[in-house]
Amino acid sequence: MDTQFNTQGYRSGHLLALVAAVLLGIGAVVKFFFVILHGFQIGGVLGGPNAVASGTESVSLAAALNAILLLLNFLVYVATIVAFLMWLHRVVSNLRSLGAQRTEYSPGLAVGSFFIPFANLVWPYKAMREVWRWSKPLGESEEIVGLSFTADTSAPLVGWWWGLWLASNFISNAYWRVSDQVDMAGAIPWLGLFADLSSIAAAALAIMVVLSIDRMQTERSKQLALRGAEFEQPPPPPTFGAQTANFS
Repeated sequence: MDTQFNTQGYRSGHLLALVAAVLLGIGAVVKFFFVILHGFQIGGVLGGPNAVASGTESVSLAAALNAILLLLNFLVYVATIVAFLMWLHRVVSNLRSLGAQRTEYSPGLAVGSFFIPFANLVWPYKAMREVWRWSKPLGESEEIVGLSFTADTSAPLVGWWWGLWLASNFISNAYWRVSDQVDMAGAIPWLGLFADLSSIAAAALAIMVVLSIDRMQTERSKQLALRGAEFEQPPPPPTFGAQTANFS
């Protein structure tokens, strides 16, 4: 059998996809509480530049809530990174078994690209786009041998996710850079609010990307396994009885 039809090396990433999606959702919920906190600060309910009461109670409560959310966000963020990268390693590892040809990113490079300065602005997106391309289910009229390196590589959902992911990181970095500057007190809650909202949007799109790729790889593996079985049909058994009768 042609190695292109060999799905023996395929390992389902469904469980990892579910874990990553759940953690992304929990992270989005934590960010939503940050949105509420920053909204209260903007309205002057809990500290902030326009605080109705400038006493220490309001400021202390805001600081305590912020500390709790920061700790929770850190723990969820670390767990999400681990789960997401484990899932990414799995789905990239599956590409060869799913018929991918001349892939640019190995599982290790796809994961490591997130930690390479400057390259991490582009390489993770390209790796994910490659995963999306080779995870697509086969079309009804598509022949397996017709898959080529010039096939369509468009993945709008991946592009939107990556754009929002970069935007949320840029805004978050700007927020933390000015968070201790007194002359920026009026802009800090707004900057934090925008960072939180962009993070929630990026997490929602990330969940869609993860679940979509998981669904596509599952369907594609079944299609390739079915076509591989069709190519491996055994020859018909010999008819010894009929041949013996001809000699009698």
